[in-house]
Amino acid sequence: HMLEEVGLAIKNSWLHDQLAASHARMTDVLNQLTNGCVVVNRDLTILHANLVARQMLGGQPASGTLEFGELPAAIASRVFEVLKTGSQPPPFLHQPDAQSDTVYRATIRPFQDRGGDAASAVLLTLEDVTSAERARRQEVEAANLRLIRAMASHLAHEIGNAMMPISMAQEFLSRPPDDAPLR
Repeated sequence: HMLEEVGLAIKNSWLHDQLAASHARMTDVLNQLTNGCVVVNRDLTILHANLVARQMLGGQPASGTLEFGELPAAIASRVFEVLKTGSQPPPFLHQPDAQSDTVYRATIRPFQDRGGDAASAVLLTLEDVTSAERARRQEVEAANLRLIRAMASHLAHEIGNAMMPISMAQEFLSRPPDDAPLR
């Protein structure tokens, strides 16, 4: 019986080592992503926040931890809502502060237990879409400038149509009076 117990303990120890290695590998994978990943538990504790997420959300050093209270209010309120309802909201844009032009696309995905409505945890992913948003704004501005140019062109044409009879009359009045049919 004693050998059987020792065998089970060795097997459990081996399984625990495999599980720990798997979790460490998953943590390494999440830390290498270029998107921010944050996993928030039902009790509002952050289970995992990769390096990119910590930099995006607070600029903290790589060794620092992230607390739920440190999340921006716009993101934290949506995470809380997803944890309570279990419904997945559409992705949304988040701008950390009004002075910077940095824009993140935030996606919140609930992890639901089988048969439950509320989420047991959520995965928050943040993607830096600053350059795409800047290109979109420039395209809108270019479209507005093209519209203004077309409007100015049409307006100049209409002004030209109104001015044409006046300029023709001035030209005809300046000619000698001997051309009676033209006069």
